Amino acid sequence: MVSLHIHALMHPPPLVERSIRHPSSSRFAPSAPRFSPPASERGESAEPKAGASVSLRCGRHRVHDFGERTTSIYKKRHLVTGRMWRAGKRPYDWIMKNTSAGSKGGYGRKVVEVAITFVEVLLLLVSIAAALVESIVTFFLPHREKDLSNDIILVTGTGHGIGRDLIVKLAAEGATVIGWDLSEEGNAETLKILKDLNLHHNTHFYECNVANREDVLKTAAKVRNEVGDVTILVNNAGIMCCKPLQEQGPDTIERVFKVNAISNFWTIEAFLPKMKERNSGHLVSTCSMCGVIGLPYAVPYCASKFAVRGMMEALYEELRRDESTCNIKFTTIYPITVDTGLAKKPRHRFPSLFSILEPEAVASQITSAIKRETYELALPTFMMTFDRVTRLMPRKIVEQMRDFLDTGVDPE
Repeated sequence: MVSLHIHALMHPPPLVERSIRHPSSSRFAPSAPRFSPPASERGESAEPKAGASVSLRCGRHRVHDFGERTTSIYKKRHLVTGRMWRAGKRPYDWIMKNTSAGSKGGYGRKVVEVAITFVEVLLLLVSIAAALVESIVTFFLPHREKDLSNDIILVTGTGHGIGRDLIVKLAAEGATVIGWDLSEEGNAETLKILKDLNLHHNTHFYECNVANREDVLKTAAKVRNEVGDVTILVNNAGIMCCKPLQEQGPDTIERVFKVNAISNFWTIEAFLPKMKERNSGHLVSTCSMCGVIGLPYAVPYCASKFAVRGMMEALYEELRRDESTCNIKFTTIYPITVDTGLAKKPRHRFPSLFSILEPEAVASQITSAIKRETYELALPTFMMTFDRVTRLMPRKIVEQMRDFLDTGVDPE
């Protein structure tokens, strides 16, 4: 409600109707005008028709379905407060352009500028408070998970580990799934699992070296011709070498970066343009807590995952600021240790706190994050908060805590 008052203050709108979708409707449609006559007077049935919207009223306001993502008040708040501070749309810019204050000079103009800036700070504080309330509410009442049955989802690294279990989970959701892996045998084994579960009907597998740009673009063109435009891209492929840095040769370091980080650029180059044309799509990356916290004996791996994290955050900001691409979603996953065989000798002093995760459990969490359009997800979930808190502490305290927890990998 606070964010709506802010919107009314900055841009007084006409009366806005909020609608919810009838259960049998497959598309969102605007509701009838507020003062339209009853259905009986219009010669229509009082029962809602399939495809029609249903509106509920409580006093002067309409009540929306809490689970409807398309009419969520929280998404409206995000659009309002997000656009309020963009260049050319700030209160300062609007007032200075549309009033005589902008033509004043000298001391008078400075007074007006200070006054407007003060008002902007107050609006920012209110906006922050509204965002905090939103976060608390969505923590207890998360958004409804979206339907994936109409999506074409491409997952890299489907020959084993998280990628294999993830493609099984997504196929079970009714989506059209595409698997990429360098290993033809690995893809064949994944397909066999899908056939055993009778989930193979809308699945497609391609042999692709994601570290090679030409191979990625060539295979992507084949996917578009044979399957269609990818709507959700999951960059999951990754490799790891656990040795002291000086024992990891230049070829190993280059290979780690090409597969873990640079491949993301090639797949995004291949599939993002169509998403931008539709202003719709979802980019997902299986990163790692090694992209948040550096570990010894995994220096190239950590550096590559830090690169993925930075790329996802920077690209999100780039697309978010453009109204023609702001509806493209981003999800980054940060698991700590997964039993995929990448880390040959994981070390955990407190297994109950930092347990080794099963790929199937991680795949389930990723699927849920995609359906809820979660921006970032750490596994265990407290790890991101733990990292942010510890970075506020003196360095020696952080080192002592890390030595006490003693979590990481031993050299191979």
